[in-house]
Amino acid sequence: MQRGLRVLRQLGPVVLAVVVAGCSSTGRKAVYEGVRPEKPLEVPPELSLPRQGHDTAGGTGSATWSGYLRGAEATGTAGPVPAPPPPGVRLERDGALRWLVIDAPPERVWERARAFLEHLGFEIKRADRRLGVLETNWQENKADVPANWFSRLLSKLYSSGLMDRYRVRIEPAEGGGSLVFIAHRGLREVVSGGDSDEIAVTEGWTLRDPDPELELEMLQEFAAFYGGEQAARQVAAQAASGGSRGRLEDSGGSLRLVLDEGFDRAWRLVQIGLDRLGVEVVDRDRSAGRFIIVLPEELRPQQGGWFSRLLGGGKQDPGRLVLSVSGDAARSQVGLGRAEGGEVDPALVRSVLEHLLDAMR
Repeated sequence: MQRGLRVLRQLGPVVLAVVVAGCSSTGRKAVYEGVRPEKPLEVPPELSLPRQGHDTAGGTGSATWSGYLRGAEATGTAGPVPAPPPPGVRLERDGALRWLVIDAPPERVWERARAFLEHLGFEIKRADRRLGVLETNWQENKADVPANWFSRLLSKLYSSGLMDRYRVRIEPAEGGGSLVFIAHRGLREVVSGGDSDEIAVTEGWTLRDPDPELELEMLQEFAAFYGGEQAARQVAAQAASGGSRGRLEDSGGSLRLVLDEGFDRAWRLVQIGLDRLGVEVVDRDRSAGRFIIVLPEELRPQQGGWFSRLLGGGKQDPGRLVLSVSGDAARSQVGLGRAEGGEVDPALVRSVLEHLLDAMR
């Protein structure tokens, strides 16, 4: 917020006083400018929306069960109160990691997830039905931007300095239904100047840690979008911090990430870690415990030595890699190799596994 106030200071003390006096926030961690308020959440099955008296949030006309009942009463159409439709959405948790279980086939959830992201104003940059992956573009998060009417008029001059993108992954659940995972990636603006009356100057953007609270909020938003108010209440749970889940061990000259988890949980944790790191999963085979991956640029090794780095040398693309997961009911190991065979540089193996361990916490 301070950067935004420095910009607004250039407009004069009267304008600044009005903005500061009216500063308020939404109380949420995720607010994106692209949200289209004229498009309400789709009404859950068997839930009709009266034309008058339904709930609104900032004039959006979002459908809720309580809004239906109040609207029916206001229009004189209230009869015997029907039971709300079962949403078929629940939240499951493993430490700080959370995901939704939805009683619907993946192909149906896929379409709803895509509609949800577009409703928030995101562009879909990657859509892979085979792997069940939807990935968005970067969007500015305006959760900390003052929400009063005057600030909205000046929103183009105000930068929160935060950008977010999300990866939604949808998988078939054992016994039917779907699992929905949402992973967050964030950027923070690097600025200089603006200490007094200077205008802050953007120098670039740097990655910030994935935010589990943002992931939880997006899961709750999707639950509301998919199943209505009752589903949203069902998945409302406090974030629980998770501790370290494993460690790096060198066994016979081969570095491995050792997890004190059985294979099933380890496989799930690795998938979430890869999503949070922005690693592209080209293919996966659970029965073989293999992910074929492509590293994002920030995880790739620097080209050449220190002299090359001094001259601004680029990053080296190591090509497709294989992340292997093996284990039993109590302990699992994660290793890294080349898709075409051969060993990976030990420094790169250590770097990738360390980042993966951090992303699973």
